[in-house]
Amino acid sequence: MTKNSTETKGIPAAGHENERRAPPIELGQTDREILKRLEEDGRESVSKIAAELRISASLVRRRIAFLKETGVISKFTVVVDHWKIGRRIEAYLLLRIDIKGDLKALRRKVRELERVREVATLAGDEDMLVRLRVSDPAELTDTVLEIRQMEGVTKTKTLVSLGRERHLSEGSEDDDDDSGAAGVAISG
Repeated sequence: MTKNSTETKGIPAAGHENERRAPPIELGQTDREILKRLEEDGRESVSKIAAELRISASLVRRRIAFLKETGVISKFTVVVDHWKIGRRIEAYLLLRIDIKGDLKALRRKVRELERVREVATLAGDEDMLVRLRVSDPAELTDTVLEIRQMEGVTKTKTLVSLGRERHLSEGSEDDDDDSGAAGVAISG
């Protein structure tokens, strides 16, 4: 894809593929406070949140129900500490793609790999960003080579994370705050 190309390659205008074009939901202070506590600990009890916010438990339950119904809360999940299970290297793989077929199919194929944590389509020189979690440089090399061989992938650039900080509201089910890793770079 060239910089000046008007071709979108199936990329949605913004955000998630299934995003509705509705205006953002305006949240009050109580909703924001409830969300903050649930982001810190999704298993926090309604009664404890109510006590901390000095409001009734029934109000907290109603607000959580509203946040779920409107899609502000899409799910409650587990946060895995990848360091403890041996997946100590986090890497980002930038892909350039010359695709004649379906970009969504390639994105799905990449996402199906066990070590892939996240896939994003990009605008700019690179077409896709892949976040990986691997246990060692050999596993990283194997994964990069496997992705390089997929139809449509013309170039890859691998970046290894030396550490990371994240904002609570930007977390996902497999985020951890700091992922130390030995430096490895693979380009092709």
